[in-house]
Amino acid sequence: MPGRWHLGPAYDRLPADARTAEQATDWLLAERENLVEAVRTSDEYGLDDLTWQLCEALWSLFLRHGYHQDWLATHRLGVRAAARCSATPEAEGRMHAQLGFALKGLGRLDEAERAFTSAAEADRRCGHRRGEATAVESMGLVRLEQGRYEEAEACFTAAEALTEDPRARALLAHHRGRALSGQGRHAEAAATLEQAGRAMAELPVPDPYNQARVLTSRGQAALAAGDPELAALLLTEAAERMAGEKAPVQDADIAELRARAATTPAEYRRFLTEAAERHERLGSPRAAALRAELDATGTP
Repeated sequence: MPGRWHLGPAYDRLPADARTAEQATDWLLAERENLVEAVRTSDEYGLDDLTWQLCEALWSLFLRHGYHQDWLATHRLGVRAAARCSATPEAEGRMHAQLGFALKGLGRLDEAERAFTSAAEADRRCGHRRGEATAVESMGLVRLEQGRYEEAEACFTAAEALTEDPRARALLAHHRGRALSGQGRHAEAAATLEQAGRAMAELPVPDPYNQARVLTSRGQAALAAGDPELAALLLTEAAERMAGEKAPVQDADIAELRARAATTPAEYRRFLTEAAERHERLGSPRAAALRAELDATGTP
């Protein structure tokens, strides 16, 4: 995820011919257990800088593939290690924010909220506006999950005031579109999400993963607006683009949305079964709800 802002100094030492995002993801997947153990070992030996930097570097692996128990275990160590690193005070907010996403992915929204609050407070203390913007944005994502759409929109507006970074502002436009859709402001939501898609496409460092995420949200917004035909078209394109990103968490979410946009019972069952199977492979709590829905429809 080369467009994401970072703190660890190792990123600045990457050679110009560094691995592609796909190669890097393959390597992270192959080395996941060793990397988790490296975090534990660096913590055991008091190597605090290495502990939080390893956690930061594991971000895209966990975001796209889950492994929530590894995520929680490593990042709890990362939070404590970062808090002891007075030379890099920005690291504490970074670790709280990344831990918050693990908790959010498990549906533990109250704990995620506390993590993002801690992240914002830590970044505010050290004057790190970029980190604070990320923490406030992340709190807005919790509000989306809670269905508190007006509060989510307020978070995204507040985060936008803290950053001038084009990628951050494109992401915030994406999130704001989702919040508008949740409020039933469908025309505004569609326009905002289209704007977010254009902003993503114009970034100097391409971000195909988030371009696919915006398409997913456009499909979800079309569903909410009562246009399943448009939703199906957008979600088909989102699925095709996300397939190249090795992001099974997002693949599962798209499959569920495609089931909601289905026009026939067979298509609905096919996509919902795919979503359930993907969530099961990820160990996601969402799998049980989807299986219950399939059972209710008489699907084997």
